[in-house]
Amino acid sequence: MKSRGPFCIRNAAADTFAMVVFCFITGMIIEILISGMTFEQSLASRTLSIPVNIAIAWPYGMFRDWVLRQGHKLSPSSFMKTCLIWWHMCYSNLQFTQVFCLR
Repeated sequence: MKSRGPFCIRNAAADTFAMVVFCFITGMIIEILISGMTFEQSLASRTLSIPVNIAIAWPYGMFRDWVLRQGHKLSPSSFMKTCLIWWHMCYSNLQFTQVFCLR
């Protein structure tokens, strides 16, 4: 993984796009299938979440890159990178569930 410095507009744009699309799709699926919201309610909720996702996308991308760099120090193999990505995704989803869904 090549570091381009503290800020790269291309990375920030990619992180933002990925965060907005991923959260929009997964959130809508969860809200409709599990929570029982109507399509219109879910669409309104997902639309309101876009500014939040835009605000947190770049810091989240920076943290994700840091986690991957730490894993690369342990082992440069792609297996380690894959394990860290899956661990990070599961841990992030667990934290979200604990904070927002289990109240």
